[in-house]
Amino acid sequence: FLWNKLRIEAEATLVWGSVENTDIRGGNNYDNPNVPGDEEDGWNIQQFGIATQAEFRAFEDRLRIQMGFGYATGDSDVEGLAPPAEGFDAQLTRDRTFSTFRFHPDYRIDLILFRNILQRVQGAYYFRPQVEYDFNREPNGQRIGGGGALIWSRASQFVQTPGNAHDLGLELNFKLYYQAKDGSLNDDPDKMGGFYTQAEYGVMFPLGGLGYLPGQEQAFADANNPIELDTAQTLRWYLGILF
Repeated sequence: FLWNKLRIEAEATLVWGSVENTDIRGGNNYDNPNVPGDEEDGWNIQQFGIATQAEFRAFEDRLRIQMGFGYATGDSDVEGLAPPAEGFDAQLTRDRTFSTFRFHPDYRIDLILFRNILQRVQGAYYFRPQVEYDFNREPNGQRIGGGGALIWSRASQFVQTPGNAHDLGLELNFKLYYQAKDGSLNDDPDKMGGFYTQAEYGVMFPLGGLGYLPGQEQAFADANNPIELDTAQTLRWYLGILF
């Protein structure tokens, strides 16, 4: 949806189906002993994911205010967010429904949690406000600017987190960028190319979902080695030439 300087985009996916046999070695299909017939045999697949982006531009497009939201269904019958090495998620009971949705790992919305720790958005949802501003912007494509984003991440099902809590973390991402003249923003479409660099810094504050259960804290901690969650930090620097 485009209206003047406002842009809103959304993409959603629904996976709905069933599978008769989840054993990679073959064997007999699962026969539900509680329901006669074949209608309630096997396993169900019920997964849903959505990603949205909104942006408003002002001051000759120098200022860009953005808001992102994404949601991936979790599974209350699975312990853990990451997929297994092979096969389907190991279930705690026999509800026979796989419902953890996982984004493609190339859809990146942060620098630490979903990019490096979980490696993708999976069984979780997030809110991501962001602002960018070009301090200097010339018609020949040269620009200097920066931006910052806040990412609040929560698990869709608390049982899938180590600490059995919804909140995963708060992350702050900052960036500074420089685009040389005759770059991709040049008003002459025949001129493509130029130097580009960007520095990014991210810091993540883990919350209860990434922590320990009360019993684990008592079992693992002692006076000399108390258990606590540390903040995670990362620094990235890009250098590139478009040609």
